[in-house]
Amino acid sequence: MLVTGDTLKDVASLREDLEANRHEVFVELSGLNGASHGLQADPDVVLLMSANDGEQTLRMLEELRSNGTNVPLLVLSSCGDAGVRVAALDGGADDCLVMPVVFDELRAHIRAVLRRTQRHQSMRLHAWGIAMDLVARRVTRNGRPVDVTDREFSLLKCLMRRQGQTVSRKLIAREAWPSGKWTRVSDNTIAAHIARLRRKFGSGSRSIESVRGVGYMLRRDERQSARTDVVDGRHDERRS
Repeated sequence: MLVTGDTLKDVASLREDLEANRHEVFVELSGLNGASHGLQADPDVVLLMSANDGEQTLRMLEELRSNGTNVPLLVLSSCGDAGVRVAALDGGADDCLVMPVVFDELRAHIRAVLRRTQRHQSMRLHAWGIAMDLVARRVTRNGRPVDVTDREFSLLKCLMRRQGQTVSRKLIAREAWPSGKWTRVSDNTIAAHIARLRRKFGSGSRSIESVRGVGYMLRRDERQSARTDVVDGRHDERRS
């Protein structure tokens, strides 16, 4: 999940609540540039917070949609004017709430947005007998449950979404560790988590390959054609 806002102060409590409820949260500031950069992490939903400038939020919505972004966009606006909310919905927002928000209600709106968007149809990933339910956060291997930690789940999801592509350690760290901490994650730490995943999947571990000096790749299932793109958060052209 990507959260954009005017300042870190605006998004701090929101990020804390969402992460406490097992959401992966990326924070980007700097308006449209920040939102566009944050989309490279392939978020499931984007929260656009506007405490000061509703017009900027409307411009961001227009620009993101005109660029072909199909990620669900949820606007949090400090303006109680119904006209602003109508303009946001007409401008491409999937939902719009007035700040301050009740966190329980916000999380319910996020779930509703995911349910009714096309993106929610791809909330299950499959490869090599491994199945991931991204909503229920469950993993199975050949139909049997696999007990994974939240970190392992996020790391595996990063690889599953990019089957056949070499994924850099930088992007893995960004998607599997909380905002503000991923820059301090070492290569050895990532390698240790990969090793634990391999042990848990047994024979399925052969599908997770190390790419020397770059990162890791989940090989495509035999039924899919191979790709060897290097994904580092800047050149990933895949968008589901």
